[in-house]
Amino acid sequence: MKQIVLVLLLAVTLSGCVTTDSNLQGGNNGALTGGVLGGLLGGGLGTAIGSTLGHAGTGALIGAGIGALGGALVGSQQQAQQQANQQAEQIAAQQQAQWQAQQQVPQPQVINYVAPQAPDNVPIKKRVIREYDAEGNVISEKEDNQ
Repeated sequence: MKQIVLVLLLAVTLSGCVTTDSNLQGGNNGALTGGVLGGLLGGGLGTAIGSTLGHAGTGALIGAGIGALGGALVGSQQQAQQQANQQAEQIAAQQQAQWQAQQQVPQPQVINYVAPQAPDNVPIKKRVIREYDAEGNVISEKEDNQ
């Protein structure tokens, strides 16, 4: 009975050291987190089962080992899936930004200005029409005298 209490107390104490907050760890290490949690749960379950057979310590070791391996595999798979989802979201956001940039084609710019007086004191008006491509480069410029 003392062994069961000791293993359960150790499991509760160690579980307080495990965090799943990726900001605190500087990254999300799913295999480590899953392995520790699986080991703790497996150890507790192995202790309970082993104590009914009279071998609580052996049951705790076997359960902890199997739980740690299983938890590490599950945690690693979850982390890989999260990373794949994040990459897919980033690619979709980049494609959306590119599509929006292509949809914003500048309109022709019209500039009206009055030139200095001509020799006969009649003002000269010119109208310049510029056309742009999708990147904003001038592709044509026309003068329209009015």
